[in-house]
Amino acid sequence: MTNPTKFLTAALLAATTLGTAAAAANVDGPSVFWKISMYGNPRALTSGMEALAEKVAAETDGKFQIRIFYAE
Repeated sequence: MTNPTKFLTAALLAATTLGTAAAAANVDGPSVFWKISMYGNPRALTSGMEALAEKVAAETDGKFQIRIFYAE
């Protein structure tokens, strides 16, 4: 009986978290700038981070920017 309870709890938590993240995406707020330093050259792992940076900038009208630095 513990496994279904854990599953339902995790599903409820995920639904709650995803719902609030989607609502918070278009909130007007302060400008934020993150710098991420990656070791080496661009690769498959960083393509997801680059897509996330573009999506966040588009959803917040450029108020939240993520810049990825390679080997710096």
